[in-house]
Amino acid sequence: MRAPVWIAASVGFVLAAVPAPASSGSAEQILLYPLARLFGEPPESELALCRSALGRLEARLDTSRVLVEPVMFAPGHERQWRSDWAQTLALKAGARSHGQFTVAAAPPEVAFPAKMYHNQLGYLWDRARDYKRSLREVPPGIDYLCFVEIFTGPDGNVAAIQVYLFERGGQLAFARLFNSAHFGPRLSLSGDAALLFVVNSLFDTLVLPPERVFPPYGIG
Repeated sequence: MRAPVWIAASVGFVLAAVPAPASSGSAEQILLYPLARLFGEPPESELALCRSALGRLEARLDTSRVLVEPVMFAPGHERQWRSDWAQTLALKAGARSHGQFTVAAAPPEVAFPAKMYHNQLGYLWDRARDYKRSLREVPPGIDYLCFVEIFTGPDGNVAAIQVYLFERGGQLAFARLFNSAHFGPRLSLSGDAALLFVVNSLFDTLVLPPERVFPPYGIG
């Protein structure tokens, strides 16, 4: 159950009154931090680790080997793994980078989610933790693991996309959600349009400062 707005605001004002180090977020970010947490953002300590990992990813991707897991496809209430889509992602990503993109031989050992939340941000981070727990055995030579999920709506077009990259040790280095606000209401599954959107969005984001991708206190 969501906390009443007045509670979130009260907590925010209390936190805003606490002095923060100069290297941390702005007063506005600190003020809104409790609200971001209510909507599913992780603690700032976790976001700080993600920023550091993203910085390493941006610096090392061209010399790294990335394992692309089969794409989780969710048409309606069904769930399936798509190795063919992972292959397409690997080919298109390889065309945009000097990094080596290979496809996992089998789906990850993680349960399918029962449903997408109404709060996609909360789902993004809960699912990231599910994938992290699944990283028990990473093949030799792999530096990063990539997970992609694609949900469709009642019209059969793409409704939601989640993209994750983890360091081989399990640290999340990239997490991004996309919906019709990003790709419009008619992103089709026919052809490679959805997969090309994933690859282009990934590489367009990897040129941004880590503070833009994982803003301090989840506000940005």
